[in-house]
Amino acid sequence: MAYPYAWDYRFYYPVFYWSFFLLMLVTDLLFKKYRIGQEKEEKAMEAEVKATIEDAQKLMVNSVAAIGRMIDEKDNYTRQHSQRVADYSRLIAENLKSFHPIEKEVDQIYRSALLHDIGKIAIPDAILKKTSRLTDEEYAIMKTHPVWGKKILAGLSFLPQADYGASYHHERYDGKGYPEGIRTDDLPYIVRIISAADALDAMNSNRCYRKQCSRNYIISEFEKGSGTQFDPEVAETVIYLIEEGKIEIPEGENA
Repeated sequence: MAYPYAWDYRFYYPVFYWSFFLLMLVTDLLFKKYRIGQEKEEKAMEAEVKATIEDAQKLMVNSVAAIGRMIDEKDNYTRQHSQRVADYSRLIAENLKSFHPIEKEVDQIYRSALLHDIGKIAIPDAILKKTSRLTDEEYAIMKTHPVWGKKILAGLSFLPQADYGASYHHERYDGKGYPEGIRTDDLPYIVRIISAADALDAMNSNRCYRKQCSRNYIISEFEKGSGTQFDPEVAETVIYLIEEGKIEIPEGENA
């Protein structure tokens, strides 16, 4: 301590030490503030990208659905058919006992059902609008609409499983449907729901070849078709929804 630099050492070292400490503290705080700001910007950007993707997805769904509605409008007997099938499909999915889809899965089922008849855009109007019985050749052409639906919708990454309804809504639980004859466990649940909803609306609507079916008749058809045309649990759910009045069907005398 007797040396001249002792005072400098005792004075400047603490000053330097605490100045360095404060500098590091301020730097750390500024860096953390920068990281927080960056994270907020990244989250805002992610939210913006997500919103953009969702908007694009909605636009594409609405565009394709508009085509589906255009097809429905071609035939007075099937107007709003796709929308009703989508509504029925959502209701069935939400009331199944063993299958409990999350909201995202219900939305996928709804979208797929909304687009299930998109393949009819490739079917000539003369066949779609024909009021008399189709010939065997015309019926064979009509049966190609699921194939066309698959070609239109398959591979759309922004609409996962959207092609299921369009491709397989005429398949049966017992494998006797078309176009591929898929059966039981190989038949996706989404298809089992949509095919039942499609059949339900077909019976619950006026068609060129018959009047709207009665409540009892529709229930009996689902009872008879359980395990053959329809998945048993899906058929049971449809019957439950009709009997509870969640699906309204008039008490008529029509077959």
